[in-house]
Formats: sequence, C-alpha cells, structure tokens
Amino acid sequence: MKTSLQTTAEPSKEQQDAKRLNGIKAAIRDGAIPFALGLLNGWIAKEPNRGDLHLLKGVALHLDMQVDAAKAELIRASQMLPGASEPLLRLGHIAKQEGSKPEEIRWLRKALPLESKNNKVLGALLQLEWETKDFEPAIKTAERLLVLNPDDVDVDVRRIWCIFELGRKEEAMAVLEKALRGPKPDDKYILAWSEMAADRMRQLETAVKVLTDVSKRAPDSWILWACLGKTYHKLERIPQALEALNRAVAIDPNQAVCWFDIGVMERERGRAAESEAALQKSLDAEPLSAPVLRIIGYEHKYAYGDDAFKKVNRVLARSQLLSEKHQVEIFFAAAKAFEDVGELDTAFDYYARAGAMQKRMLPWSETRMNGVLALMRQYINKNDLEAARQKGAKTQQPVFVFGMPRSGTTLIEQVIASHPEAYGAGELKLGARVLNGIQVGRVNIETIHVNSPHDAPPAGITIGGRGEMYLRELQSHADGDYKRIVDKMPGNYNWAGLLDVILPGCYLIHARRHPVEICLSEYRIYFPDGIPFSYDLQDLGKAYKQYLNYMKFWTSMVPKERILHVRYEDMVGDFENQARRLIDFVGLPWNDACLKFYETERSVRTASVTQVRRPIYKDSVGRWRKYEPYLKPLLDELGPLVQEYEEELEGVRPPLFG
Repeated sequence: MKTSLQTTAEPSKEQQDAKRLNGIKAAIRDGAIPFALGLLNGWIAKEPNRGDLHLLKGVALHLDMQVDAAKAELIRASQMLPGASEPLLRLGHIAKQEGSKPEEIRWLRKALPLESKNNKVLGALLQLEWETKDFEPAIKTAERLLVLNPDDVDVDVRRIWCIFELGRKEEAMAVLEKALRGPKPDDKYILAWSEMAADRMRQLETAVKVLTDVSKRAPDSWILWACLGKTYHKLERIPQALEALNRAVAIDPNQAVCWFDIGVMERERGRAAESEAALQKSLDAEPLSAPVLRIIGYEHKYAYGDDAFKKVNRVLARSQLLSEKHQVEIFFAAAKAFEDVGELDTAFDYYARAGAMQKRMLPWSETRMNGVLALMRQYINKNDLEAARQKGAKTQQPVFVFGMPRSGTTLIEQVIASHPEAYGAGELKLGARVLNGIQVGRVNIETIHVNSPHDAPPAGITIGGRGEMYLRELQSHADGDYKRIVDKMPGNYNWAGLLDVILPGCYLIHARRHPVEICLSEYRIYFPDGIPFSYDLQDLGKAYKQYLNYMKFWTSMVPKERILHVRYEDMVGDFENQARRLIDFVGLPWNDACLKFYETERSVRTASVTQVRRPIYKDSVGRWRKYEPYLKPLLDELGPLVQEYEEELEGVRPPLFG
C-alpha cells in the first residue's frame, strides 16, 4: 500500500515578520517593554532601514518614559515612511504631553497632507492655532473642516472669532448678523455676537436693539435672554436686566449662571433675601460653584462644621479640576472662611495663592503710569491748564469722587446720591476714554491702554467737544433730570486736573483713608473686573505711593477750592458734619435724606455694596493691626507713610491735602 507525503510550504519572510511584529506588540501591551526593546534592537541591527521597526521602538521608548530617545526614533520612522502619518501624530502627542504647543502644531501640520479628511486632526490643529493666537492659519483650518462638515456651528463660530481677533471686527460681526437674521438663529451665533458687540466693542445700545429684534425669532432661547440681561446690566438698567434674566430661567430653570447674575443684581439693589434665594438656586443647579460660594461668603459668618464651610472644602479638594479663574475665586472664599474661624495663617496662605494666580493672569507694572506722570510734570504747568480750561464745556452737573479703591468713595457717592437732586451713576469707565489723546500745553496725554476695548474720541475733537461727549454719556446713565450726577470711578485720580479742564465747574472730591486699611481691604477682595496691583502686597504699596504722587501733582496744579479732600476716618467719626460738608461743596441745599444714605434704593456695583446698606459703623477703623504679622512686604514698601498718616489723624501733623 502506497502512502503519499504532503509537504507544507515554508512561510514567507513577510509572514514571519508579521508574526514576529505581533509578538513584540503583544509584549509591549503586556508591559514587557525591556524585553520588547531587546528584540527590536536586535532586529534593527540586522535591518536598520525598516521604518516600521523604528516606529514601534519609538512607541515602546515613549511608554518606558524615555522621551528624548522616543522622539529620535519617531523622527527616523517619519523619514523612512514618508507616506505614513502615525510617526508624526505620535510626535505631536508627545509635544502635547510636554506642553509645547508650537511643537505640537508643527507635527500636526506635517501630518495634515496625509490626514486631510481627518476631523480629529483638523479639530486639534484648529484648537491649537486658536490657543496660540495664530489666527490666519486657524481660519484656513476651520474652512477645511467646514468643507467636510458644512453645518458645524462650533467650527464656524471659531472661524468668525479668528476674523474678529485679526482686527476685522466689522467683517466678523457682519457674518454673525447675517446668521442672526435667519428664521431660528443658533444659540452659539447669538452668544458670539453678544460677546463681540457688548463685551468687546462696548456697543451696548446696538446690542440691546439687535438682541431684542432676534428675540422675536428665538423667543425660547434662554441664551438670548441671558445675553440681553447681561447687556442691560452693563447699561445699569437693572429692572430690564432682571426681567430678561427671569425669562431665561423661566425657559430653563437649571441655568446656574442666570440665577447667579440675578443674585448679584439683587445684592446690588440691597435686596438681601431675594439675592440669597437666587444664589441658592444657582447652587442647586451647580452645587460646587466657586463664584457663588465666593459671593455667599461675603455675608456669611463661617463656623467649623457649617454647611457653607463644608461646601468650600469640597470645592478646594477638587480645585485642580477648575479653571484658573475659578481656582482664584474658591481660594478667596476659603481665605474668608478660615479668617472667620480664626485660622489667619491658613487664610493668608489662600490669599497669597489666589493673588499669585491672579497676578499671572493680570500682570501689573507701575512703569507706564509713572511715565505718564513724569511727562505731565515736565510739560504741563498751571497756565497751560487754565488756558485749556477756558475752552471746556462749562457745567456743574458732574461730581467726580476718586481715590484709591476701598478709600470710601462708595460711601461718599451714596451720601450725595441720597439727595433728591443728585444721582449716583457708579464707577464709569468714561473719563479716561473721553480724555484719551487730549493736548494740554505742549503734550498729548494717552489715558487708556493701547489694547483698551473702549473707542477713543474722534480725531480732531476739541477740548469742549470732549466735555460735551462726557456729558451726553453721563446723562444717559441717569434715570431722570438731576442737578448733580456722581461718577465715582476711583482711578480718576490719575486725571483729576484734566477732568476739570474739559468740564470747568465740575466738582472734584478726593477720598482718603489709612494706607494700610486701603491696601489690606483691596488684598482681601476679589475684583471681577480686575485691579491688577491688588493681588500682591508689595505691588499695593507701590500703587499707593503712585496714587499719592498723582494727587500731589494735581493739588499743586488745580486751585485749592476746586478739590474737596475727605478722610474716611472723619466720615466715620463725625458723620453728620462731613455729610453736610459734602452737600455744601456740591452746591445743593441740605436734605436729611443724606443722613439715611443706607435707606436709598439704588444699584451699587462695588465691593462696598453691603457696607452702604447699613448705618455708619466704626469697626473698619484700626482693623489692620490684627493682621500686621502678615503684611511685612506692604509695610516695608509704604515705609514712613503709615506713621505720617496716623500723626495727621492725631492732629500732630498738618493734613497732607487741603
């Protein structure tokens, strides 16, 4: 009987290599990376030009935390495999882990010709180009994504923002306005347009008009009503703002941000119960909200074990997951909580952590404003000011209250605004804008930053035209016809003499207070709009000295009778006489309502919102001594100014001003 022997063909080299590669990949997956690297090194020694082996070795080295060696292998692989995107994408991933956005962009762009229809790669590249402010390439990347997904509103909005950030603002807004004219505008277009028009361009009246029109086509959009509410808030039209925000929460009761805004506005109006209720609803929707906990903490007296303290500690435990802004807010909330329970070491540690983070986001240097003061000292004299003043818009309506933040400006404004013939307009970012570029004598003064979102006055505007421009906008903030309107922007101390030039007849009131009390109060408060020097104790000392130098300059230039200097300590210790002094200075007949300033119903949008809702209290005088051990950088910077002010209060030194 015959038998036939069947022979099996030997596997090809390709089959053997594939089996071998799969074995090495399995070893890598199982964590046997040194073993896998040993096999790869032996194989590469025999076949050094195999790009797939270098790629796999790069992957293994990366997993073994040998990052530099991994990058070298992946670069070799990319050179040997010019048609493969994987080495380039892996290099991009390593760059991302290292936090090198430019390198990540470089590798993604190299991979793009091989991944031209990969939404994930294009999306990652667009995000990186946006984050690195590389707006021109970002627009092109967005356009490629829109070819693949024409209805992707997120990408289209990002493209429009890139156009805006390139300075083509009108073009960007026109594109959005076209989208808003559709039968049912997308919420993302509404939000982007509102942020551009109201927040960035400060075209508040235009924003109200457009958003009101869009509401006819999108009445069920909570985002639209929220945007409209925020815009009305910026215009100080609180009833309309609250009406819009209440429509937003009627549509979607779970919008924490809307309840938060309602709570803040009710607090500004002095309606504590309504504010607390709205903030609680915000917490119900977002139980661990750092901004809400910060606001609630202002009025809450913390105690160990209470619910509010527990919530602050819960958010602290996960603070690394929060945005930097919200980390800052929860650190301020924690500082207040620990201060309430007497743990000052811990409290000031949190103040320092919050301040350091905020300072990174809002750096401050005294150089620019010192330079402006030096310029004015050199080129402006009394004759120049008086000659320019003759060209101003004569008026007695504006009352400017200024000084360092937390010096008592809100209290002064509230006293005057309690008079039936006066109105408190709050802190208006108007004076510096109207003055920008003004020429007095031989010098032009730049009063706003180059990157300010506010528009400067038109070219060629006269000194009188500046005054008229200021008056028109000032009057638009009042809810009626008043003899006096108070602008209590503290920073107007920088331009006090120039405001007197464009508005001859206006009233200038300078608020003063103990330098350490001012600086300590600023240091312990989070300012949503940002006071960059307030987050570092030494910076606060420098800023106080700078303020003092500005006021010394203006009091040497402006006739004595035009500026009233008011010390906070005198307001607290001799309130009625000081209140009468204020009303007499602004040329109004006395009214007893000014003594009951805390009963005046008006919106107060400063950190003193709570204090001006109660009668005069004296516990804010001399408070700083309790914190003295934590204030050395501030005290060292202020030097003799502390003793000099205290000697002035004691009457053993003549007043520095007035």
